[in-house]
Amino acid sequence: LMLAGLLLLYIFLYRTVPDYYFSTAWKEVKNKFSGLTEEMDGGSFEEACRLIDLFESEGSMDAALADTSGLVVYSVLSFSQENLIPQNPNWRLVKGQALTAQELLSTDFSGYDDLPELVRYVRAVSLEGSEYLLVCTWSARNIHKVTQLLNEMFPVTLVLIVVGALLGALLYGKVFTAPVI
Repeated sequence: LMLAGLLLLYIFLYRTVPDYYFSTAWKEVKNKFSGLTEEMDGGSFEEACRLIDLFESEGSMDAALADTSGLVVYSVLSFSQENLIPQNPNWRLVKGQALTAQELLSTDFSGYDDLPELVRYVRAVSLEGSEYLLVCTWSARNIHKVTQLLNEMFPVTLVLIVVGALLGALLYGKVFTAPVI
C-alpha cells in the first residue's frame, strides 16, 4: 500500500507541478508584457527605449521595437554587440534584424502541453504619432526543464519509494506482530 501510495503521489506531482509552474509563470509574463504595452503606448520613442531597457533586466524575457515592415529599430542588443556573443540564442531580438512575417505574429498555444520553447507577444504601439510593433519574447525553456528534471529524477525516486515502502512494511510488521508473538 505504501508503494502504491508513494507512486501515486509521484505521478500526481509529475502531472501537476509543470502545469502549476507554467500557469503562474505565464500569468506573470503576460502581465509584464501587457503592462509594458500599456505604459509605452502613446509616449515618446526615448521613453519607450528606456522602458525596454528596464524590461530587459528580467533575463528570460526580451523586448524590441520594430517598424511596420518588421525591421527592429530598437533593442538592447545591436549587430556589433551580437558578434561579441559566442552563441546568440534565437529568442534574443537584435537591433537591425529583419523579422519575418511569422516572427511578427503572437505565438498561439492553449497550455503547457503545446507550449513552444519561444513565445512571442506582438502588439502595435503608437509613439510620437508613428506606428511601431512592440515585439516581446519569452524563453519557456525553464518550464520544459521542470518536466525533464522530473523524468531524470524518476529512477532515484523509484528506488527511494521502494526502500521507503520496504522499511515501512518492516516496521509495520514488527510493531503489529509483537503483541501476537
